[in-house]
Amino acid sequence: MPLKYLHLELLTKASPEYAEHCDKFESFQLIDLFKIHYSNTETRQSGGQGAWSEPIYFHGTWSCGCIGTSRAQDGTSASVLIPTNDWCKTEHCATRGILREGHRLEHVVCDIQGHFFSNYIHVAIEYAWNKHAFMGLGCEPSQQLYPLFLCKARNVQHRPSNPSYEYVNSDEDIIPCYLAIVRHWV
Repeated sequence: MPLKYLHLELLTKASPEYAEHCDKFESFQLIDLFKIHYSNTETRQSGGQGAWSEPIYFHGTWSCGCIGTSRAQDGTSASVLIPTNDWCKTEHCATRGILREGHRLEHVVCDIQGHFFSNYIHVAIEYAWNKHAFMGLGCEPSQQLYPLFLCKARNVQHRPSNPSYEYVNSDEDIIPCYLAIVRHWV
């Protein structure tokens, strides 16, 4: 059953969740961190098909540019809620697709099987950059904003040719928990 996404919560820099995750981005600057809220995760999470990880896996993808839209909070201490349907109106935006439908194998644009992710942010950034280039979107890597999903996963498999790439073969085995917008420190 596909997840039903309700909204994104733009976390304030003072929030405990922001503080918990901000150090995970190593040499990348965390621009914004959104918590993803669903209406039906209980069904998926209780389906005894393996234990779920903590949200430690990074999944890098590409964006039509919607992640560059300023959602800064201008010093407010309150979180901002954004309905997932209002995130982006571009039909073929991968970030929009994941936010509205979750990870769906039917939407994979590169010639690969499974949903790839990694514990290593640099691997996820490289993957996002490759997807960006595959789509014919040019931008200097140091200026690029990258959408990274922090995910929980179960039934994780390792790619034999590169153990830093991990994957799942089922849409039901990965749940995006946060969307981070990052860029290289300049």
